[in-house]
Amino acid sequence: MAAASLLTEVIISKYENHLPLYRQSKIFMRQGIDIPANTLGNWVMQSGKILKPLAEALRNEIKNINVLQADETPVTVLKKRGKGYMWCYHSCLPENRFVIFDYSSTRGSIAVNAVLKDYQGILQTDGYQGYNEIHAKENVISLGCWAHCRRKFAEIVKIGITGKAAEAIEYIKKLYKYEKQAHEEKLTFAKRKELRQKKAKPIIDEFKIWLEKTLPCAPPNSALGKAIKYALSQWKHLSEYIDHGEAEIDNNWAENKIRPFTLGRKNWMFIGNENAANIAALLYSLIQTCKMHDINARKYFIYVLNQAKKLSLGTIDPKTLLPQFIDKTLLK
Repeated sequence: MAAASLLTEVIISKYENHLPLYRQSKIFMRQGIDIPANTLGNWVMQSGKILKPLAEALRNEIKNINVLQADETPVTVLKKRGKGYMWCYHSCLPENRFVIFDYSSTRGSIAVNAVLKDYQGILQTDGYQGYNEIHAKENVISLGCWAHCRRKFAEIVKIGITGKAAEAIEYIKKLYKYEKQAHEEKLTFAKRKELRQKKAKPIIDEFKIWLEKTLPCAPPNSALGKAIKYALSQWKHLSEYIDHGEAEIDNNWAENKIRPFTLGRKNWMFIGNENAANIAALLYSLIQTCKMHDINARKYFIYVLNQAKKLSLGTIDPKTLLPQFIDKTLLK
């Protein structure tokens, strides 16, 4: 039997410090403690089962926000004998910021459609077609990602080809200059929208003219041609952000939240089965949301795991245990 503090140590070591369970087992062994990796795995799975009501509570919050970013990354699932996907949803709402990792066996639209079926508001993504059905909904405002657009031109410059690609980057740099200004001056959403309308809109209009003028001069299958086509195909979504001060210029927040998962993936390589993938998604969600709210994840997990009986009996509202809502004075 493991106490909440030991369970927490195993969870934090794997999902925040990216230490696979077999390595943790060896570390325990060097300390004279024989805990096999499969025992540690069972502990993690049981912890996930205890915390499952928090996964449901977290997902329920999607209908309570109106600014959301989404991204996805592949993961190998051993028993599936193939590739699955970890989807990441990041709420940008200041009073209710959180991250949801959601495992799916597919990168198809069925995955994102299931999670966001009740969502209404701004949805910011890259140009991946799997988001198209959600973007097409009348109650969803679709925003693109200028970081993805810039990256396609930056990759050309990186290999030593400047010229037109460098010109495109200069336009995009000007847009980011005003985003930096808004951040440094701590502008309200209304003021940020006003700044974008006044300063960014003329740059966007000029950049579109440049793209349309340059496209016929770029070979269709060249990197430059593809970069320009991507920008123009995404133009409606890319230019939409200037009308919404509460939204970001790019999807980088979501990308930054998914990065710890991709870093961990290099260490543990694969997930054993789909059930384990779902547990991992929950634990990553809670840890990353803790970070957003300056909460010590170790203290957080010790506390919530000690609420196991109340969670199983339904005598405590799981929503009150979510990192963005929990009473921090309880985490001593």
